[in-house]
Amino acid sequence: MGRGIRTKEWKYSVRGTGDGWEDSSCDTYYEEFLFDLVNDPYEKNNLVADPAYAPLRKELAAPLQGWIQRVEQKHAQILPADAYPAK
Repeated sequence: MGRGIRTKEWKYSVRGTGDGWEDSSCDTYYEEFLFDLVNDPYEKNNLVADPAYAPLRKELAAPLQGWIQRVEQKHAQILPADAYPAK
């Protein structure tokens, strides 16, 4: 299951560890994609692991967490992509 936010310049998405068929939401999400839509309109360069974009990811995560809080009534945590549990 995933959640995302898009602006004119950026597309940012996160994914949860739950089963999207059985769970409609979860408490913890992990960053999955960050695309610069101005310079990379075909979304070929995922910037989510680039440390230079950490402040931007935090900036984009805030309204996404607010949306999850309002709609799903959950305080979701968003963690970096490299923290995703290995299978």
